[in-house]
Amino acid sequence: MVKVKKEIKIYLYFLFSVMISFILFFIFYTSIQHTEKINTTNYIIKNLTNTNLEYPYYIDYSTIKNNKFYVSGWIVKRGIDNIVIDRSIVIKDGKGSYYKLFTKSYINEKVPAYFNNEFDYYRSGLTAKGKLNKKMVPPFTIYFLIKEGKENILVNTEKTVERN
Repeated sequence: MVKVKKEIKIYLYFLFSVMISFILFFIFYTSIQHTEKINTTNYIIKNLTNTNLEYPYYIDYSTIKNNKFYVSGWIVKRGIDNIVIDRSIVIKDGKGSYYKLFTKSYINEKVPAYFNNEFDYYRSGLTAKGKLNKKMVPPFTIYFLIKEGKENILVNTEKTVERN
């Protein structure tokens, strides 16, 4: 009798831990798919070419697949080591609404070489993805969001992507 109660207790703990694991996985998965609508009222919007001297950038890849937006590229702040810079990728839809994508930085070894290793630009690579919702209207324009102190700067890449 005691052994049966102990086995039931272990079984219930196991079911509870599986349930909690599933819930945590679901929360994590939805957080990396989330596109957050942002209010750009106090943002500085810069229309810069990719070869500008202040914030050079490049979009390596951008597409929409299975109602998800994927972007990969890089941006640097010229003249300083880019070790800790708060950067994200933002898309603007056809209605003029801005959406921040889940963005992850990565080491891109090609960027410092492109600039003759003048500063530490290794951590300038960015990759982003986000789920498109029905309220978002194409075409989508890609922006880089840079947070410097109290300033929020949006760099317009003028790169547009349509839904397939």
